Amino acid sequence: MNKHNKTNAIKSPVGFGLSIGVAIGCGIGVALNDLAIGVGVGSAIGVAFGVAIKKEQENKKD
Repeated sequence: MNKHNKTNAIKSPVGFGLSIGVAIGCGIGVALNDLAIGVGVGSAIGVAFGVAIKKEQENKKD
C-alpha cells in the first residue's frame, strides 16, 4: 500500500503532457490533412503543458 502516489502528483509531467500533445496533434493533423504539422504542433503544446504542470507542482511544494 505504501507504493501508491498519495500526493496526486504526476511523476513525469513533461512526458504526460507530451503524450497528450501528440494525441491532440494527431487530431489537428487529420483536420488539416497534414499529419506531420499536426504532430509537431501537438508536441509543442504537450511540452508547454508538461512544463506548466511541473512548475505548478514545484510551487505547491514550497
